[in-house]
Amino acid sequence: MAKITGSAARFTQEFIDKGYWEPRLTADYWDSNAVKFPDREALVDAESRLTWMQVKKCSDRLALKFLELGIKRDEVVVSQLPNINDFILVRLALLKAGILACQPAMTLREKEMEHILGRTEAVAAVVPWKFRKYDYFEMIKRLQPRLARLQHIIVSGQASPEGVLSLQNIYEQALEEKYPAGHLATTRYDFSEFTHIAATSGTTGVPKLVNQSDAAIKLSAKDTIERVGMTGDDVIAIFAPASGGAANVLSFYCAPICGAKVVLSETFEPEELLKLIEAERPSMACSVPTILVRLLNYPELHKFDVSSLKVVFYYGAPIAYQTAMEVEEKLGCKVISRYGAFDIATVSCTSVNDRRETRLLTAGKPYTGCEIRLYPEDGAAAMAGQEGEIWMKGPTCTHGFYRDAEGTDLVWNVPGKEGWGCTGDNGRFDADGNLVMVGRKKGVIIRGGQNIYPREVEDILRTHEKVADVAIVGMPDPVMGERVCAFIAPRTGQSVLLEEVVSFFKEKLVATFKIPERVELVDKLPLVSGQKVDYRRLAEELERRLKG
Repeated sequence: MAKITGSAARFTQEFIDKGYWEPRLTADYWDSNAVKFPDREALVDAESRLTWMQVKKCSDRLALKFLELGIKRDEVVVSQLPNINDFILVRLALLKAGILACQPAMTLREKEMEHILGRTEAVAAVVPWKFRKYDYFEMIKRLQPRLARLQHIIVSGQASPEGVLSLQNIYEQALEEKYPAGHLATTRYDFSEFTHIAATSGTTGVPKLVNQSDAAIKLSAKDTIERVGMTGDDVIAIFAPASGGAANVLSFYCAPICGAKVVLSETFEPEELLKLIEAERPSMACSVPTILVRLLNYPELHKFDVSSLKVVFYYGAPIAYQTAMEVEEKLGCKVISRYGAFDIATVSCTSVNDRRETRLLTAGKPYTGCEIRLYPEDGAAAMAGQEGEIWMKGPTCTHGFYRDAEGTDLVWNVPGKEGWGCTGDNGRFDADGNLVMVGRKKGVIIRGGQNIYPREVEDILRTHEKVADVAIVGMPDPVMGERVCAFIAPRTGQSVLLEEVVSFFKEKLVATFKIPERVELVDKLPLVSGQKVDYRRLAEELERRLKG
């Protein structure tokens, strides 16, 4: 059973007792809307438009098919899909079938996907045949001989390889006629269980697998709905990958709770997004700072009608105050931020009723039942106005790492802080109790909202025959936020070009967003106390070279 166990169980029982977690699944909201608004549109992507009733019918049939394939309760299906209706339908079907869902980002490739599929012992994978010139089906086929548990590959889209099971084919089978009414009510998850495995990256770059419960995320969704005044009349546009962050919460949780329509965009190019805004008239949109910057810098922005927008959510990385102001002025909406760590929780959010300075300069107040504490370097809790490392606890938190009790205890059972998780960020509270972000304590590089861990990139580069040593530093960028710069100390008599580095990473089948985009050659890396690489000095040297 996907029961929340170990140290996390002590605290989750408290959330149930206090009524933070309601005994109702998100799937129940999706299904009830099919009864209340059968013919109203619920999901829209580039290829299709589905009503609430069509969503129910397709997800029911898919849930039954998963069960007919012999997939058992709490086994794992990994679904790597872009922003299309199938992304939602697969997640919903697995929730109804009592099967764990894992939905990694589209940018992950063989190295990362083999780890995820192997670590979860996934029995099935759902992928597009090809997307943006990459053959995902062929990738999974190459991995399958090394994955003893992986039995089924299911393909999304109108076209599929010959003889391969497709989602489209499953949707056309009236499987519900073979079963009594209410059959899926006997298979779906209980609200007290974890229902989803979120795939992120750990401090070494290897994807972490995080247990998430439907009840915890649903609570943050309900609080978000209240803070932004979301209703069934809203249309929510998703301009960022739906696999994580606010895009996931808004599309899968918020929308069905209030009966709002979701519009999914596969592409994040400015012109296409602006065309979508004109065509679908969304009142709310969700994105990351990088994509918002591209929109603002698009020279034809003024030619498009964006007057339908009331709210824009951003997540994944901090946004500059001037950029946030420009978003509000050029798009005519209010900017809302949500704060958390993917493997810990989302614990705070701003509100449309907040003052502009509060919305643009803070991460808002904690969600219902959540607590945030700040700890300076000396370990004592921060005093009023004092900066400190951010720790969080509450009913919107995750529940540890999948099949990793030791890793879970390292995060959630720190002596003296049992039940609290640390984000690695620094912050302070303003006079009104809003969380103000000060900076990241962690060395992670955030490129366009995606986390890159220097150690992983360094370990790969150190295997290059021309590289003696390497240090990875974040390079400031006005569009992506940060890019990867590699300081390389070559082997004697050697030189390393950027083109060689790019080619080397592609041969390693590593996700493309991790590939260095600048190379700086040095005779040797500077050290702190003769022991550790002095990353601060390298960052200062990079700034000097960029100015030069």
